[in-house]
Amino acid sequence: MGKQPLSLKEACDRCMLTVYRGTRAEVSAQAGVDGAIEFFSADRELATIRTADLDGYVHFMKHSKHYEPASINRRLGTLSRVFTFAEQRDLVNSRPHFPRQAKVQGRLRWLTRDEECAMVWELDNAGFREQAGALMVLADTGLRPSELWNLDAGDIGTVGIRVVKSKTDRPRLVPMTERVRVMMEGRTGKVFPYSNNWFAKAWHLGRMKLGLLQDPEFVPYCLRHTFASRLIQGGVPVDTVSRLLGHSNIQQTMQYAHLSEGNLASAINVLEHIRA
Repeated sequence: MGKQPLSLKEACDRCMLTVYRGTRAEVSAQAGVDGAIEFFSADRELATIRTADLDGYVHFMKHSKHYEPASINRRLGTLSRVFTFAEQRDLVNSRPHFPRQAKVQGRLRWLTRDEECAMVWELDNAGFREQAGALMVLADTGLRPSELWNLDAGDIGTVGIRVVKSKTDRPRLVPMTERVRVMMEGRTGKVFPYSNNWFAKAWHLGRMKLGLLQDPEFVPYCLRHTFASRLIQGGVPVDTVSRLLGHSNIQQTMQYAHLSEGNLASAINVLEHIRA
């Protein structure tokens, strides 16, 4: 008797149970396997899915679902993990090539000091004082919005903010500026027990007041870019910024590296002083 062919759904279910169940990646992984099952069908034999089939899947996600490259890559990554899981258990003999999509690099947008001050003033003036506080915390810590909404008062110490619930499951410590320290004083439980939708309403108002509705890059996530850009421009090493951002690898942080080019001339001056 030969091995019973492994269906896509069975492989996905087993991988979800063994690899993803109970992790922070469970929800996104489930979305990934559900998408694959929707396209290929639940009873499709896993071993029959080859690179040409994945090309069709990518075309479907791109043109029918209108997913961005990053979203497509996440779903391909989950399916790739399913194949790895099956291959490691001798359930399939080989894996296809996964056609990852090149990310379209938009403008690296961050807030200038004037924009930040104007946004804070507009939000505060409109009664969005708590959102204005969240904006300042995000700009000074580089936290992902979801990390701030999940932050507990117990994670705030004298040294800084300990980020436990992170996208990459990598705890990190982020020192606090004085205004962040003041903002956190007296808070209990979830320090900002809110959501992206709560923040988006206020952000849209500030964006409108600043005349930036036509700037597609002016979104809440640019506060994280603001944090990283200011550090790099201030001469902080890329690897340090990478640790503060909680990036899984330094390549993610290298998108900011060109901002430090103004420091290159001063670096070369060190050699001049040595020779003098």
